[in-house]
Amino acid sequence: MRDRYSDRTVSAHDPQSPDDSSSPESDLDAAVAAAREDPDRRVAFYEIFLGAELFIPTRPAADAAGDGDEFTPLLVESDGVPYLLLFDSLERLRDWADREPGFIRVPGRTLIEVMDPRLHWILNLGTPFTKEFVSEEISWLQQAVRRERVERREVPAGTKILVGAPKKEPEALARALQPVLESHRVIRDAYLAQVQYDLEGERPHLALAASLDLDDEAVQAAIRREVAIAARPFLKPGQEIDLHLDDSPLARKIMEVVDPFYRREG
Repeated sequence: MRDRYSDRTVSAHDPQSPDDSSSPESDLDAAVAAAREDPDRRVAFYEIFLGAELFIPTRPAADAAGDGDEFTPLLVESDGVPYLLLFDSLERLRDWADREPGFIRVPGRTLIEVMDPRLHWILNLGTPFTKEFVSEEISWLQQAVRRERVERREVPAGTKILVGAPKKEPEALARALQPVLESHRVIRDAYLAQVQYDLEGERPHLALAASLDLDDEAVQAAIRREVAIAARPFLKPGQEIDLHLDDSPLARKIMEVVDPFYRREG
């Protein structure tokens, strides 16, 4: 593989192999190694990748088209296929580059949502934990992220809402949610109920309400995302789960009607 903007020649396909002296330096390293050993661990790797902060080298300002806030990623090419370079730390990017690099910093989930899937990716090039992302893999990740996206829903004021215990206790779902809730110490308790809005075409569906010590939108967004991911395998096509992490009348009603399935220890 040849760097499009220099004479550097690089390989797109795992240029090094882990040996006994290759110890993971990051969570992504450990996830890559685990996924290589056990294909069932690939989903765990993707989750860590989506939550990681990534560094993308950019072309020198003199070579880049446009100005201001615009940037042009530095690409490498192999067999006519362009590759985007990703590093999970600035130190690794600097180790790879032969000069002080320009770069942008992007969360993995944002990268998935904005990049053209026809552009292949290379993660941590030049390390024992290099990972190549092919076009089909990136497209699959984009579809998975779209399915997991938590959407805010506005219910018309005055809508009658029926709240009760689920017809069938969602024990498996509750167990799957337990680690998510435990990982966020701001969550005091959580409740699973069945709700139905008195609107045309609406069916009963699950709702999770939780009381939090901290009213922080970023924290709530992280909890919503992780709950959506954990709940997905337990919802049939077309099913949904509402998340209420505020002190709304509906959240308070759910907490009155059903017992908590989770309480923070300590």
